[in-house]
Amino acid sequence: MLQKIMLTLALLLFTSGTALAAGEKEYAEGMKAVLAKDYARALPILRTAAEAGHVRAQYSLGLRYILGQGGEKDEIKAAKWFRLAAEQDLPEAQYSLAIRFILGQGVQQDHEEAAVWLAKAAAHKYAEAQYKLATLYALGQGVKQDYVRAYAFATLAARQGNEHGKKLVITLEPYVSQDQRNAAMELIDQKADAESATSVDQEGKAPIDPRIYD
Repeated sequence: MLQKIMLTLALLLFTSGTALAAGEKEYAEGMKAVLAKDYARALPILRTAAEAGHVRAQYSLGLRYILGQGGEKDEIKAAKWFRLAAEQDLPEAQYSLAIRFILGQGVQQDHEEAAVWLAKAAAHKYAEAQYKLATLYALGQGVKQDYVRAYAFATLAARQGNEHGKKLVITLEPYVSQDQRNAAMELIDQKADAESATSVDQEGKAPIDPRIYD
């Protein structure tokens, strides 16, 4: 019995390893075609790797559909592949999927769902996601309006050199008291990640003109 169990496990490991190797090889081949701008060749190769579960192939395939490389643009297919890659915890895909929900492209517009995926990407210290999540908190889109959380996420993005984050920090300063800024900075310094920023409390402040985010 033990010998049969060991054999089964060995076969499972071999099979999963083979699938991974196949996906990696095809992903590399597909990206080589992308770099050569041979999108018609790249698309089916990347699709094969993506269907095998290769996370970066899934993300790259989503980009090809967004850009219309290798065929017509297809927002629905792009969102599908972004979601599959996002579910494998790829921050680039989590951010891209969130943008689909914000814009309502390929999916029904849903700011709450966008905030969920932005938070996941922000937890990976993905600067653009930190900035975009800050704007949702500032505007109260998909989340309860919260200027301290907005300030904290914008600061996290700004610390990584994100220019949008830097601009948003300056814009938010009049709406956040010094005590609130100090509390946000203390929490950020302690953990230096997006999760710590979400635990900061805040008071209501005057609304911010949404046009600053255009």
